[in-house]
Amino acid sequence: MAGHAYTEQRSAFLRRIRHRLWMMIALCLLTRAADAALGLHLIEPIDPPEVQQLIAAPAQKDQTQ
Repeated sequence: MAGHAYTEQRSAFLRRIRHRLWMMIALCLLTRAADAALGLHLIEPIDPPEVQQLIAAPAQKDQTQ
């Protein structure tokens, strides 16, 4: 019986973690949507050219050395 109680506790723990994780994801999505819809600009997007430069920068350093 001890093994059965452990699995119930473990499954309850994992359910709580999974629930909290999805709540955090939903909160992030809601925050980003509200920011975009209301035009608050609290969350700054990274422009694609800047991202490409950030990704290419380490590769360029390796080639110059």
